[in-house]
Amino acid sequence: MNPLNLWEITPGLATVVLGTALLGLATGALGSLAVLRRNSLMGDALSHAAYPGLLAGFLLSGTKSVAMMVLGASIFAALAQWLTGLLIRSTRVRPDAALALVMGCFFGFGMILQSHLQQNPSAAQAGLKDYLFGQAGLLLEEDIALLAALALLVLVALVMGWSRWKIITFDRAHAVSLGINVFFWDVLYNFLFILSVVIGLQVAGVVLMSALLIMPGCAARYWTKRMSTMVTLAGASGAILGVGGTFASDQLSWPPGPTIVLLGFAWLIISFFVRDIRKKRNQYSGNSAKISDALHLGGVGAN
Repeated sequence: MNPLNLWEITPGLATVVLGTALLGLATGALGSLAVLRRNSLMGDALSHAAYPGLLAGFLLSGTKSVAMMVLGASIFAALAQWLTGLLIRSTRVRPDAALALVMGCFFGFGMILQSHLQQNPSAAQAGLKDYLFGQAGLLLEEDIALLAALALLVLVALVMGWSRWKIITFDRAHAVSLGINVFFWDVLYNFLFILSVVIGLQVAGVVLMSALLIMPGCAARYWTKRMSTMVTLAGASGAILGVGGTFASDQLSWPPGPTIVLLGFAWLIISFFVRDIRKKRNQYSGNSAKISDALHLGGVGAN
């Protein structure tokens, strides 16, 4: 590797860097809400459920039409989310079990569709398998426009309804008592979540998409207790991880999606240890202050 070419950015690399940064910004900010709402596993279930929708969109269109594949994946992800809620509300199945059941069934159907496509191969099918593990290197300029629209939509939705997001996230009953349309904001949240998962499949794939959604929010949680700071930090770190992971994958010849996820996991571990160090330091400072006060009071009593 020539050190002089270490930071050489080709047009293709610039496209991938911009795409992963936009996706990291959107998924990081939105995923932090999922962390606070304690439905982090929903991203994993939706990404697995979206895969057969992608293949169904390809079968209906006969080509890798972005519109048809995104539409198919969104419909299947929305159906999976609805079925999960139905199982939780109408049966004794626990939420984690409901997610596992729906995820397994939909992904199994996806494997059947994939087997059918393999038995009837065509040139148009090239690249469909990349949606399993992601292939950010194949991002095109038209994909950047879609990712930019996603990031803008997420940020606008968060900013415009920020006060409502906070109340609904922490106290739904209080939100209802204030007259907030909780159903509307839940539908908007689910729509953005599904859209982020579906659009992000090309970058991180079915297997790793949930990590891309959740890790920035989990790491940000160790740095702050304020929701606004957490969402901002998660979005910013998601974008930085996208850029850093893409450059690292280019230099190491690794796939971008897994590289970004590994870098995100390293950031999560660092955040955990920094929080732990800060916690121990605060405890030590508190104990030292108590000892100092006790010695001071003891001296006063002696006098």
